[in-house]
Order: sequence, then structure tokens, then C-alpha cells
Amino acid sequence: MRVLLIEDNDTAGRSVASALSEPFHVASVPLGRKVPDTIRDFDPDVLILDVSLPYMNGITVAALLREDWPDLPIILATREFEVNQSALPPRTHFLPKPFAVDTLKEMLEAINHRSSSSDL
Repeated sequence: MRVLLIEDNDTAGRSVASALSEPFHVASVPLGRKVPDTIRDFDPDVLILDVSLPYMNGITVAALLREDWPDLPIILATREFEVNQSALPPRTHFLPKPFAVDTLKEMLEAINHRSSSSDL
């Protein structure tokens, strides 16, 4: 499973990428404006998107991505955002920070399982 991590905190990004390196293939970018090109090059199965990004927040990035990639699962991760899970667009999930890596892995596996099931 290919995971694209969008996280502006370099330390947090390296930590999550390292923790996910097995069994996932992880690429990381620090800015929302780099995401479309990385999606085209890396072809991720899921995005982990920090809501608190510089210049353009993750909510805006997610909304823009939905125009070109409506079926790409997105996990919004933040400690500064309250969300009603039922208000999220389809294929969008919320993960409150701080989170345990095992919790993130379980979420990724569930998304992967749902995606695999829908391909049948």
C-alpha cells in the first residue's frame, strides 16, 4: 500500500514515515501545493494530510484534491480541529493528534480492505 504523508513538521513526518515503512511504502511532502505533482508521480493508495499546513490548510488541500481524485482516501490528522465524522466527505477520515502508530496502521489497513473489497 502506497501512503502519501503531507506533514510540515519534519520531525513528525520522519517519525510517522519511519514507523509506517513496514509494510507500507511511504512518500512525504511538507507543503500542500506539492501534493498534486506527488500524487501523479507516486500514485498513492491513501493520503495522510495534516490539517495545519503553511500557506494552505489541509481542509482546503483536501477539497481541491477531491476535484481531480474524488475516490482517493484521505486521512485528516490534527489536534486543532474538531470534526463531526458524519460531516466528512466520502472516503475522508479523521485522526486526532496525538495518535498511536498502531491506530494509524489499523485505519490504513481498514481503508485498504474497503478499497480492495470495492474493486471486486
